[in-house]
Amino acid sequence: MRRNFFIAIVWIAFAMSGALLNTPLNDRLTTSLTIPNSESEKAQALLTSHFADNPEGSFFLFYVFKNATPAEIREMKSKVARAVASIPHAHINDSRALGGILFTQVGSTDDLAIASLSTEKLRKALISAGLPGVLVTGPPAIKHDVTPVMAMISAVAN
Repeated sequence: MRRNFFIAIVWIAFAMSGALLNTPLNDRLTTSLTIPNSESEKAQALLTSHFADNPEGSFFLFYVFKNATPAEIREMKSKVARAVASIPHAHINDSRALGGILFTQVGSTDDLAIASLSTEKLRKALISAGLPGVLVTGPPAIKHDVTPVMAMISAVAN
């Protein structure tokens, strides 16, 4: 019985120390795997500055539709474009309809933290444009959705 009590105390100590060490983790979340001053970081800087392409600031939109004529697909793309236009520094890199799904890649020059702040605005703009079922994902959307969960976990841990 004493041994079980000791093991339970050790596990509780591990759990509490893990929760306390987790608190600054959310500020360090990133999708970046760049190494400072590396060739890949320089290439990424060139892509961002000359081609307005920043993978960390990219959204991916998926809109599932049933049968649609080419004119209806053009109208869906137009609605997506109007919604994307409401986001500063955002632009459509690619938009294709394939197998009943309209896939759109939205690029941005914003970094992950700034782009994540536009997630909710983009979702609302898509609904206002008449596309309520669009799924919005990508690094900024994931950060936007995970941040409140991480904050709640940190609050519970403290």
